Parts: sequence; C-alpha cells; structure tokens
Amino acid sequence: MLRPWVNFFSPQQKLVSKTRRGARVTRRYDRAATPLQRLTARDDVNEATKANLMAIYRDTNPVAVTKAIGRLQRKLIDITVPAVGAAPHARTMDHPWKADRRTFSVRQRTDLKRTS
Repeated sequence: MLRPWVNFFSPQQKLVSKTRRGARVTRRYDRAATPLQRLTARDDVNEATKANLMAIYRDTNPVAVTKAIGRLQRKLIDITVPAVGAAPHARTMDHPWKADRRTFSVRQRTDLKRTS
C-alpha cells in the first residue's frame, strides 16, 4: 500500500548539483515531482508503459490508500505492543541507566595519604 502512495502522490525534490567553494557547499534541487511525473516526462520510456501507469494512477484513490496505510500501521502496532495486563516477556531486561541507583556500590580509594 505504501508504494502507490509514494510513486503517485508523494512529490520529491531531487539533487541536481552540488558545488563546493571552500567550506561552503551549495546544493541545487529541481522542482518537486512525483516519480510518476518524472517517468512520464522521460522520452526513453515507451508510450504503452506510460499509458499503463496512468491507468493505474486514475484508478487509485489517495484517500483509500491513506486509510489502508493507517489500518496496516494500527495492525502492526497491535501486533508489536503487548495487550494491557499481559505478562511481560520472560527475557526483557530494564535499561541499565534506568536501574535503581541503590544497587550500585561506589568504591573509595583507600591507599591515598591525607595531607591535612
């Protein structure tokens, strides 16, 4: 579902040139266009392929694609996030930086001589 959204409805800017003058880098970009627009503007792509892609584009509803992507994202979240009240995974380990500070012991050097 993501591929039609990116290829048909998501314009992107492409880097055309990059020049360096000392420490300054100047980047030049072309106008934002979807991958479909870039492909149809090319002369080396045959007309049958362009017509086929345009037919797919006309039959694709951007609202339906967005809703399908949202449904799939929610499904993925439901799969990966455990349900409320479920037992935690047996091998989970807390992050060591968030551990209780009282469990760490601090060792003092005892071989130092006092000067005062």
